[in-house]
Amino acid sequence: MYNYKGTGQSVMELSHRQDEFREISNSTKDGIRKFLNVPDNFRVLLQQGGATMQYTSIVKNLAGLKPSRKANLLITGMWSNQNLAEMKKHCEVNIVANNITDNDCTKMVDPAKWNVDPDASFFCFCTNETVNGFEFNFDTFPWHLIPED
Repeated sequence: MYNYKGTGQSVMELSHRQDEFREISNSTKDGIRKFLNVPDNFRVLLQQGGATMQYTSIVKNLAGLKPSRKANLLITGMWSNQNLAEMKKHCEVNIVANNITDNDCTKMVDPAKWNVDPDASFFCFCTNETVNGFEFNFDTFPWHLIPED
């Protein structure tokens, strides 16, 4: 798109202050809100940033949900291991299982061996460890082991 809606610019060249960009941003947010049933009292944010920014955002927003300020982390590969370093800056981290040390990222650690802390504020895992090619099968994932509150 070299000339988005007659602006003479591609989408990548538009200023975030231009009406055309605001239209793209607002329609995207509206679509996300509708698709995910996001309530009106929540904001949909479109942010640049990679995985580290996401790790930080998640832990800072969820760590304080319970007084213990703990997190459950299932280390499935390189990305979740990187997440561990970031999480430790903001809360106590309980390692549920470590797919790197136990199975060299070839298969998931047997859920019977998982160490889930029910006092943790949240449960975190990377569903698609692209570096090692590990990916979850959501149909067989042991969802019952994750605390519901």
